[in-house]
Amino acid sequence: MASSYYPIIIVGSGPAGISTALHLQKLSPDLTEKILIIEKASHPREKICGGVLTGSASRILKELSIDLNIPKITVRKIRFSYRSDYIDFPIENDAFVIRRNEFDNLLVQNAIVRGLRINQEEEVLDIKKNLNRLNVGTSKNSYSCDILVAADGAKSSVRKAAEFPVTKLSPLILAEVPVRKED
Repeated sequence: MASSYYPIIIVGSGPAGISTALHLQKLSPDLTEKILIIEKASHPREKICGGVLTGSASRILKELSIDLNIPKITVRKIRFSYRSDYIDFPIENDAFVIRRNEFDNLLVQNAIVRGLRINQEEEVLDIKKNLNRLNVGTSKNSYSCDILVAADGAKSSVRKAAEFPVTKLSPLILAEVPVRKED
């Protein structure tokens, strides 16, 4: 089977992958036809993690002309508590709690409307370097590209398939610090 060529392949259609594609398209609209996004699931997809969009995310969405027209809850402060003590930190620019499946789907739909190609339900299985290109084998096709963006999460299948060195992920750290009411 002959492989299809795309100069840029992005694996993962979550916020990192779609944002990368939309930023590239904004910088150079002629890249639209040269980008392929590959996603192993299909949207809307369930995510076990919740989501919070900070003021920075809101700014980026505005720069990309994406209206955050999904259900959201505004957050204006963060409270850290320990037993009966707590401290509040105000948030300068509002943050929003969102559902990740709705947010990811919103981004994907914006990308599709803008002409970006997203192949859903297609899993990356193999990556090989061939001269100056990368060959990407999936569950449905084979591709070649000049640039491969791994935007497929912390347990990246691209990292495994490309045999990139395995690095230790940062552990979650829980710090319990006494709070003095006079502070």
